[in-house]
Amino acid sequence: MKHDQSALECSHIPLGLEHSVRSRLAEKDKYFAAASIYASIEAAFAHWEDVPNLVHADMFKAYLEALAGCETRFDFFRETRRYLATFCNSHTTYFDERLFETGEHGFGLLARRIGSEWVVTHSTHDDISPGTAILTIEDCPARDFLAPFNQFISASRSQDRDYRVWRQPYFFPSPLRLTLDDGESAQLEKQAWSEAPPAVSSSVVGSTPSITIRSFEEPAFEDAALSFVTANKDSPALVIDIRGNGGGDTPIRLIRALMNIDYPSWKEATPLRMGVDVAIEHMERLATLRAADRPNATYSWSARLNRPDDAAYRGKLFILHDIGTASAAEDFLMPFKVTGRATLIGETTSGSSGQPLIVRPFDKAVFTVGAKREIFPNGDQFEGRGIAPDIAVRLNREDISKHRDAALDELKAVI
Repeated sequence: MKHDQSALECSHIPLGLEHSVRSRLAEKDKYFAAASIYASIEAAFAHWEDVPNLVHADMFKAYLEALAGCETRFDFFRETRRYLATFCNSHTTYFDERLFETGEHGFGLLARRIGSEWVVTHSTHDDISPGTAILTIEDCPARDFLAPFNQFISASRSQDRDYRVWRQPYFFPSPLRLTLDDGESAQLEKQAWSEAPPAVSSSVVGSTPSITIRSFEEPAFEDAALSFVTANKDSPALVIDIRGNGGGDTPIRLIRALMNIDYPSWKEATPLRMGVDVAIEHMERLATLRAADRPNATYSWSARLNRPDDAAYRGKLFILHDIGTASAAEDFLMPFKVTGRATLIGETTSGSSGQPLIVRPFDKAVFTVGAKREIFPNGDQFEGRGIAPDIAVRLNREDISKHRDAALDELKAVI
């Protein structure tokens, strides 16, 4: 991947967290991890069609050259994130828990790109209000400062990469100097994220019971959602809010509790590489076999039709979702979309799911490889595209500034 050197200099990538993290990484661990990543991608990566021009062998050689100059765990983290991000798949990435044990890798601020502007959406700072546009960061135009950091973010959609950049500011310098379009300036230090709201909470929209599910990481979260459905089984309608839900384990029990009609599963596919495939690949590299003669084997299985449970909830359903709705949360959403069982309101989702291969090459470090490709039951592509709403809601500065929930307003108009 080529990089704009002036932009890299402008964004001060070398001046980030690595100055405060000096945990050295043994050579054997570094290269064993690299070899494990390469082998895992070759064996299991299910999304080559999204990166048709990528030459993995050449990329890996460049990655090894970069690793030669890496001495610390943070150096390895940076180069491995860069390498895996080129596969343009949200489930193919790397993380080192050791580097962020204190939790101090955010700035108490989140922002989204709206048109050509970067607009603050959440802030823990009294002097920075949501809806304010960020003009410059470290004396660079905000878009020029942020663009080089995309190379470290694994995402299946460019919009999702923009969404994640302030959520994964691992390589931003600290302190971070901002100028804002309200005439103010700020200097932010890296800090631990503020205490998160509960993973599951309930309320009412008018007289309609509503539940917000922010994660499916723990079985207890699905249990709480099931209890909500049971408690409100006689309500004529329910609202399910999964905005910002990054996934976890697919909530199969919750789907069954809400689906009162036949519904399909995903169509799915995974690579199928046999010894002869590997042999032909090597022959191709030696120019003894044309690329057109190379088999490209994939194992796929059709969408399964699921019958509803007799006890499933029978009232109307409304589901709120956004670009932060990802992975297992998209698995939850899909059958409601394709069957019309629920009215979907919000933004197109992240656009990536499927079982990842999970490997821990050394203590506290983990890499994942997207090993299964999910496809809509009718054959339409899902990966890199996401699930579109029935009623689209576009994020805008006025709504953010006035703390107005436009998706909730749309819901109230149709509920």
